[in-house]
Amino acid sequence: ISLYTDAESEDVSRDEVVDATDLQLVINSVLGLNSIFLADVNRDGSIDASDIQAVILRLLHEENG
Repeated sequence: ISLYTDAESEDVSRDEVVDATDLQLVINSVLGLNSIFLADVNRDGSIDASDIQAVILRLLHEENG
């Protein structure tokens, strides 16, 4: 059973936009301030710095189009 939807993995808030809100949710999860399983954006089973990096890279890619 997959807990992930077809939506973009970096869209943690599931509002159909990858933005600073998604980055903040991942950072908060890494820091233990919340526990959102969707924050595991690279789907490796851990919520850590690599998930933060994935969202940042997505944001930079979107900005540079």
